[in-house]
Amino acid sequence: MLALQDLVALDAAVTHAFSTGDASGLEVLGYGEISAVVACVSGGQSWACKRLPPFPGRADADRYSALFDEYLATLQARGVKVVPSMLQRLARDDGSVVIYCVQPLLLAERLAVQILKRSSELEARALFEAVCGRIIAAVSPQVGIDGQLSNWVVDGDDVAMLDVTTPMLKDAAGRNRLDMELFLAAVPPPVRPLFRRYVVPSVVDKYHDPRGVTVDLIANLTKEGLESHIGPFLQIANRRLSQPIDAVEVRRYYAGDARVWTAWQALRRCDRFVRLNLLGQPYPFLLPGRIERHAAAGVNSGQRDGEQVDE
Repeated sequence: MLALQDLVALDAAVTHAFSTGDASGLEVLGYGEISAVVACVSGGQSWACKRLPPFPGRADADRYSALFDEYLATLQARGVKVVPSMLQRLARDDGSVVIYCVQPLLLAERLAVQILKRSSELEARALFEAVCGRIIAAVSPQVGIDGQLSNWVVDGDDVAMLDVTTPMLKDAAGRNRLDMELFLAAVPPPVRPLFRRYVVPSVVDKYHDPRGVTVDLIANLTKEGLESHIGPFLQIANRRLSQPIDAVEVRRYYAGDARVWTAWQALRRCDRFVRLNLLGQPYPFLLPGRIERHAAAGVNSGQRDGEQVDE
């Protein structure tokens, strides 16, 4: 874990970037849809640190921490390895709490995306079999995961999950146990009600359906420039799924996903401009520049800012 003085220094640098819009003082490893991942050296070791949106108070932070621990335990009980992850917190003078998810900094060549780029066809099939098997075993109406290939790292003969900061757990009645208002803080206020009503339910529900997670995973191979693997991966997935997926559905999904996330990042850049330049307020998130997104055959090109490189 990070020494307290190193965590305080890191948070000061992140806060400065929020206030100025200048992240040049940070080593940004990657961007998630909400939070960025930054590097920090502490105790002679390099760490990947993801700052979550602030919690209003200690009770809210405690509830999140308990749900985070339960989520990791649930995934592991269902056979999904998780990259060692811990939460470290800082209390603010106003009573709010900032939490960082801290993980050992991993070599980029261990990322499943990077391994797939240099794999033979046989190796690629074995990798996808492992990922697909973990998705099928773990996902249920009560447990969800974001199974995109960028969220997996190869761990020996197995795979392990990187992105675990959104504990996707539901109760028996199908209600999200995570307070989604925490993550809606990243949505510009004027459109927050629309996201709350229409976007969040559809996105979250998709991650609680093995087929939905698999469609999302395979479709986003195009984004990574790995479209040649779509056909073989569909064959593997369809042996495991009760309702098969075809290439037309994958292309349609990818096009829609590109439109949604391009609009999402455009809204966030607009919100940042207004807060920093017109209102003189900090913008409490780090945003990437425009990211090249590969186009699928027959699909208009889009971009999805905020792809996580490492966590």
